Amino acid sequence: EGALNHTSTTGIAPAEELLPELLEKAGYATGMFGKWHLGLPPFFAPSKNGFQEWLGIPYSNDNTKYHPVLADSMPPLPLYDGDSVIETDPDQRLFTKRLTNRAVQFIENHKDEPFFLYV
Repeated sequence: EGALNHTSTTGIAPAEELLPELLEKAGYATGMFGKWHLGLPPFFAPSKNGFQEWLGIPYSNDNTKYHPVLADSMPPLPLYDGDSVIETDPDQRLFTKRLTNRAVQFIENHKDEPFFLYV
C-alpha cells in the first residue's frame, strides 16, 4: 500500500487500460517524459502502458541518496530512455532542460500527426 518506490513489486494493474493505450490504438503517437511512479520497469514501464517513447525516472528522487533519513541505504536513481537505463544518479539540475528538449523533439517529430504528450 502507499506510494510505489524502488522496492515495489507491483504497479498499475495490467487489466487497466490507460489513456495513452486508448490513444495509441486510435493512431496517436504517444510520449511520456518525467516521473512515472506507477511501477518499476520492465513489467510496469510506460512502454507497457501505451507510451511509445519515454524518458524519465520510475519513482521519486526521495527514494535515493537524497532521502532525509535513509540516504545511505538507498539505491542510485535510474534514468530510463525507453526500457533501458541510460544513467544512474543523473544530475537532477538538468532534468527540466533534458525533459523539455526531449518533449520539444517529440512534438517536432510528430507535428503532422495526432499525438499525446505527458510531461
